[in-house]
Amino acid sequence: MLENIRISQGIAMLEPVVQDYIRACTELDKDAFCMQVGGPVLISKAAKKLQTFQLAATDMHFDRDHRPKAKKANLSHQLPVLELRKDADGPSGQIGVGRAEENTVVINDETVSQQHAVLFRDTRTDITMLQDLESTNGTTINGKLLVPGRAVELRDGDRISFGDSLFIFYTAAGLYDTLDQMINPPIE
Repeated sequence: MLENIRISQGIAMLEPVVQDYIRACTELDKDAFCMQVGGPVLISKAAKKLQTFQLAATDMHFDRDHRPKAKKANLSHQLPVLELRKDADGPSGQIGVGRAEENTVVINDETVSQQHAVLFRDTRTDITMLQDLESTNGTTINGKLLVPGRAVELRDGDRISFGDSLFIFYTAAGLYDTLDQMINPPIE
């Protein structure tokens, strides 16, 4: 079972870091790596250096086919990695994100709402979705504000912010490919 994860000032406590996954990537083939990781991950990044303010309601429509592309990964080896396993507690395998203790991912950041967002897997397609729960400071993917209540598909390398707390999303296979490219960069 996925236990509650604590993040304090952008640092996950007693959690694996990118270096641990690099080591696994060098020791395992892709299938074995994906089996061991067991599902998607969030990699914690440093907090944004922006002023905190309440975002107004938005009419912006989030179109997954026309959203900004994620930037190429530049992962520090010491960034904390949060595994989002299929067997998460909560309704229908949902992973709650927020400041409240009952969330699966607890982020101790005043810009994160008590119940900020929810991650869940579409069982038909095995795609991970993210939905903002009408949070005060909003949730963004690659800089685009999510419409509260509307679930959006996540893709490898998507940069997600919950308030001022930043994360990068990867499926297990996407993380393996990214780390493999870091270890064995293509020769140009």
